[in-house]
Amino acid sequence: MTGGEALIADLLISGPDVLRFEDEYDLLRRIGGGSGALSPYDWEGMYVAMIQRIHEHGC
Repeated sequence: MTGGEALIADLLISGPDVLRFEDEYDLLRRIGGGSGALSPYDWEGMYVAMIQRIHEHGC
């Protein structure tokens, strides 16, 4: 089994890039988070997708 190293910088997406991506793909869906304050993003869903992609395809 082989693996690759992922650095924090490899996972970082800037705020302006996120906003541009949301505008380009018309992603205005906002999801509330738990019992705390409402979150404008589905962080849990993003982490699941990221972990699944890394598991299936590597870095």
